[in-house]
Amino acid sequence: SKQSNIAGMEAVRRFLWVSLAVVCAYVGLVSSQGSQHTLRTCKARLQNPQTVNRFLAEVSESMMKHYQYGDGFVFSYPKVFHKFIQLLTLGSAEIKKEAKSYIGLPDDVTCDTLYCEAFNSIIDEMNTRQTGYISYASDLYYSSRKLLKTGIFDDCFRDKISNDFSDLAATRKTLGEAYKKFMGKSYDQYLEKDLNPSTDFYMLSGLDVSPLVFREYQKYPSTEQFTDIKGEQKTVEWLETKGFAYFDQKIEEGKTVKLYLNTLNITNGPTQLQMMYLQPIFTTEGTMDKRLFMIKIFKNIGQYITSTTNMNGGGTPLKSLRVPVIEVKTDADLVDILTSVQDDITKSNQINNLFTSLTTVYELRTLEYFDNKFRGDNEDLACMQPSATREETINSPFVFALVDVSSSMPLRVGAYF
Repeated sequence: SKQSNIAGMEAVRRFLWVSLAVVCAYVGLVSSQGSQHTLRTCKARLQNPQTVNRFLAEVSESMMKHYQYGDGFVFSYPKVFHKFIQLLTLGSAEIKKEAKSYIGLPDDVTCDTLYCEAFNSIIDEMNTRQTGYISYASDLYYSSRKLLKTGIFDDCFRDKISNDFSDLAATRKTLGEAYKKFMGKSYDQYLEKDLNPSTDFYMLSGLDVSPLVFREYQKYPSTEQFTDIKGEQKTVEWLETKGFAYFDQKIEEGKTVKLYLNTLNITNGPTQLQMMYLQPIFTTEGTMDKRLFMIKIFKNIGQYITSTTNMNGGGTPLKSLRVPVIEVKTDADLVDILTSVQDDITKSNQINNLFTSLTTVYELRTLEYFDNKFRGDNEDLACMQPSATREETINSPFVFALVDVSSSMPLRVGAYF
């Protein structure tokens, strides 16, 4: 009986040791697998183009689903993603430090670690909720808009992803493939069809043209008759609603451009995009002065978007719009063409991609508004004060005006309808 008890205790002891060994081995295995999984995830996301493409596709799908009517963001999704990749791949030490602080990383983290953490954070956010990427991107993008120059992270990330996201064409191609995968149709075919924001996400033209963003500022009669500088009768339709307006990619002379208005609806995240307004701008001049147009170049349009209350509503198609068209190849060409146009706006032949890149935005204003009509704290950020009455602003050609919204001044766009 004693030997039996000893044998029994020995069996229990062996069982306990074996159990402990199994538990330890399991814990070690799980721990090892966890660390390997993290490493494998980072390595895959840094080196595997399929993973990057899948990320692109997930971003596309998320944004298209959430903003199926084109509502709520200042850029089309390819522009948003390309800009955010820039934030991830470029930037000053100052921006990088702030980004680390935002993400909650210590200052001494390595380049690889920072990239992995940032990349994984975005994916995890996006997987948690469809709008997570947009919230994360907007939080990070607008957290220090005064400091943003070329991006968030420094040059050590530039070669971490196989796709060259500094190449707009390559980015568009990648996004097009992702779009085709999820939508089952060609990206280019989608761009060519007659877009309707009430039934489709209003996809802009890749990375060529930004949507224009507008906020209601004043209300006028819905339509108004006037005689233009050539003596022709024109009808102006004054817009009285808040929302976004988008242009088609390419504008040819005499072509009717469809202009759609979509209102903003952002409920997640602290950043609310400020709505701008669309309004025809006219002057009392009988002929166009050579100095009629003035151009300013703003770097990084993102820093000119400020937060405000969010709007609610659906997309509304607006009346078709005819615009003069000017061919623009370089900044100098743009200046030469615009300053040479006088009393005949039809001399112009192409306005193509006034908003030509992610980092350059052209601001065009009539000089009438520069003569004691506004004062800005900074010349580069000077804003147009809409102090002229409707009677003072009759008979002007089509003109863009983009102003610094950080000081709550409006963006104005004028056109013949």
